[in-house]
Amino acid sequence: MKGMRLFSLLLSIVLLPWNPAAAAAGKAEIKRIYVGAVELPPKPDIVGGGGVAAALLGGPLGAFLAESKTTDIEAAYAKLLADNNIDVAANVAFEAMELLTAKGYEVVGSEEQADATLTVRIQNYGLVPFPDDFDKKVPILDANVMLENREGKRVYRKLTLSQLKKHVWRNLDARPIEEFFNDTKFLSEQLRKINTLVLTDALEKL
Repeated sequence: MKGMRLFSLLLSIVLLPWNPAAAAAGKAEIKRIYVGAVELPPKPDIVGGGGVAAALLGGPLGAFLAESKTTDIEAAYAKLLADNNIDVAANVAFEAMELLTAKGYEVVGSEEQADATLTVRIQNYGLVPFPDDFDKKVPILDANVMLENREGKRVYRKLTLSQLKKHVWRNLDARPIEEFFNDTKFLSEQLRKINTLVLTDALEKL
């Protein structure tokens, strides 16, 4: 299922109609950008860890799952984020705003004030095995960004899949999954880091 999801995302890029010359002309006219609400999937994805019983895990992570009254590690991860006021969608939106400002755009507070609206759709987020050591995990963030002008015409689009970007996952700190649950300061740092790496890549040519 997850393999099919990734294939579908890649296929959508290949089949996407694109006119670079027209897009460049459209981007040149854009000075003010509104960042819309970031879309998230219904729940995070913990690759290789879903549906694990707390009793089988033991240790601090097992205790966390038991306290959460769930055997679903993905639900436990979502609860961990909520309990620690880690808002993935809001943090991605703020990162996008900061990067756009650094690029010289004016970020405005409404579509009416903007020359274009940036939409960020998070296709996937959570924790996945580190490619160089499957016993450890790193965050995953797959972001599909699209910029549309006031007429609704798309002038920019890019999908960044963090696992396919070596410069992204190589710059994350791989740890056993328990450490992401037990050290929320570390978790927050890693999520901020992947937000910056992924959004920088996604907005690279904007």
